[in-house]
Amino acid sequence: LDLVGQKRGTVKFVGKVPSLGAGYWVGIQLDLATGDVNGTIAGTQYFSCDENHGTFIRPKELEIG
Repeated sequence: LDLVGQKRGTVKFVGKVPSLGAGYWVGIQLDLATGDVNGTIAGTQYFSCDENHGTFIRPKELEIG
């Protein structure tokens, strides 16, 4: 999938992440080390990937392709 045409990766998590705010989030394992997490937010592991290969975004920011 594309993150609005900027980054490519694989969906690893869909759900609520209270420390990021209300609503649903999508956890993405990125193909390149262009992320900001390893799947862990505020001490809770939502998915596992290498350091800087993960990011969380809102579902509306996804582009499947």
